[in-house]
Amino acid sequence: MTRLSSTASMHKLMTLLGLKEICRDENGSCDSWASSGECKRNPSFMQSECRRSCKLCGEGAEMVDGVPCRDAATAHECEYWSTMGECDTNPAFMKEQCARSCGHCIPEERRGGSDEEDDEDKDEL
Repeated sequence: MTRLSSTASMHKLMTLLGLKEICRDENGSCDSWASSGECKRNPSFMQSECRRSCKLCGEGAEMVDGVPCRDAATAHECEYWSTMGECDTNPAFMKEQCARSCGHCIPEERRGGSDEEDDEDKDEL
């Protein structure tokens, strides 16, 4: 039997099983973290703890910056792989093949800034 590694994995498994998702944040600071760009900077934690604030509940965004955001592999495969932790274990492949299932379909305005701002932040660290 496989152990689910996170709340995000549990939500994906529930979707595969056709169960209704309860959309909520697990931490009282989620709104402020999301407003400061943590949905983009810290996606693994935020997908698990702050689904409502990062707008990750339900079907999510269909379009990102005018481009359809979808899984290149079949949705069933991507959902399964994501529940098995592949978004973290094999991030380059999963971002290319399973962007939607791994939570990469958050529009820029929800992510909290542009890539240029993120590059500047990285230089300061």
